[in-house]
Amino acid sequence: QNVSNANTAGYTREVSQQTALNADGMALGVRTDNAARSVNAMLQVEAWQQNGTVAGMGVRSQALAAIDAAHGVPGQGRDLASLTGALSDAFTTLSADPSSTAEQNAAVSAASTLAGAINGVAQAVGTQRQAAQDGVRQELTQLDTALASIGTLSHQIISMSTEGTSTAALEDQRDAAMGSVAGLTGAHFFNQPNGDVQVILPSGTTLPTD
Repeated sequence: QNVSNANTAGYTREVSQQTALNADGMALGVRTDNAARSVNAMLQVEAWQQNGTVAGMGVRSQALAAIDAAHGVPGQGRDLASLTGALSDAFTTLSADPSSTAEQNAAVSAASTLAGAINGVAQAVGTQRQAAQDGVRQELTQLDTALASIGTLSHQIISMSTEGTSTAALEDQRDAAMGSVAGLTGAHFFNQPNGDVQVILPSGTTLPTD
């Protein structure tokens, strides 16, 4: 099973302990215990959190790139610094001949162009802020779904553990939901003796899974 699932996303290597059976000094064969997962929980959580950090950096980079683009490319005449300089030059020229209609129009045009560029930056910032707020709402929905999934799977794991059945496959599924929660919140997870799992935020708040 480990070999056949070597390239299966989310599959965790499983191991099974074997115990020799003896009675009155006579070998009666070997008992194979239920398959159990072989996973480093601390490294797993750290990987989940790093994935969340990278995802957050990607969102921030995308937003800043859009805002930066609205500022214009420096040195090409359409960036805020160049447009501000053009307006300053227009006022300087106008001051030499305040009655010149051409110079007045040039100053008004330069001011209008600069105002349009500033409005463009403001619009870009507003668009990215709205996108961030929409993203938060979507991620809260994802978080609720993942927490509910953790709760449902934990109940099944507890039940199967009581019956003495292997829970490795269900734990893999729960890991996927836990990875989503960790990536969204940076939460830590604490396995309980009965097979349940406790979800705790970095602030110390416990998130409900029921």
